[in-house]
Amino acid sequence: MNTTDHRASIAWLNSRLTLDIFRITRAHVIDDPTATVLLAAISNANTGFMDARPEMSLQYMPLGSIGDDLRRPASISSLARSLNIPRETARGKALALMELGLVEARSEGYVLPASTLTSGPVADAMKYYLASIDALLGDLGELRCFGLKPGVRLATPVHNVAGTAVRLTLAHLLRNVSHALAMATDLTLPNAYVMAAAVHLSGAHFEVGDQTPPAAFGDVRPGPVRGAAVATYLDMPLETVRRQLKKLAATGRLADTPAGYGLDLEAAPREVWEAMQDQALINTRQLVWRLKAVGALTL
Repeated sequence: MNTTDHRASIAWLNSRLTLDIFRITRAHVIDDPTATVLLAAISNANTGFMDARPEMSLQYMPLGSIGDDLRRPASISSLARSLNIPRETARGKALALMELGLVEARSEGYVLPASTLTSGPVADAMKYYLASIDALLGDLGELRCFGLKPGVRLATPVHNVAGTAVRLTLAHLLRNVSHALAMATDLTLPNAYVMAAAVHLSGAHFEVGDQTPPAAFGDVRPGPVRGAAVATYLDMPLETVRRQLKKLAATGRLADTPAGYGLDLEAAPREVWEAMQDQALINTRQLVWRLKAVGALTL
């Protein structure tokens, strides 16, 4: 099989990575789905431009190597626009991040300082972020996608490449999030968070692609998922998750069946989900190319 034949698997791996990164942030940094995405968006706005070309990325490979004087502040208006959230919501979440000492306010916007990456809760979460990136690469290698082979991992010592690896991955995740929100403008970030978990746990990407999950992915069985399973996976109150799932079902985003919740391919056309899978494949190809270009992988 070529890489395109693994489109459903690549989309599933991307949803796992996205959910893992945000679950890690909620567990170690701030327990708020919207604030976790906003934190990633601030970081990307501050330093993402440093990865415009591989030769630029190579100058700032370790964590925290981009000085605060080089970081571009993220304005509330740009953050709200990129995440499709109200300005006041973005402002309130940014203030919450500032109160926790995670970001600083400047006249032009918000900055996540280099010290946040090397000490405190974000630094504590970093090993889990890197493990999630490693898992993505390992599974892509098992599938032999994008020229990767079994056994591929982040280069060691990982500290030497961690800064660039995390920056590139955050930019990749935000591209996927922005694309998904653009295709479902009525969804709030909390709605989208719960829906992403339900879609992932129900193996819906494989239903869209009419594919069987690879054995390497473990016990992935496409089919409806119970609200309790989604709540446990997200570590959120069951009633909160059930309320979100019912809203999603009422708007046709999910199907509410006696067996649980799953993707409604009649209400949400298969072509829409295929387009999302195609975009995930394109974005993942770009991520892998960039990681290869800076020597961040053991090939």
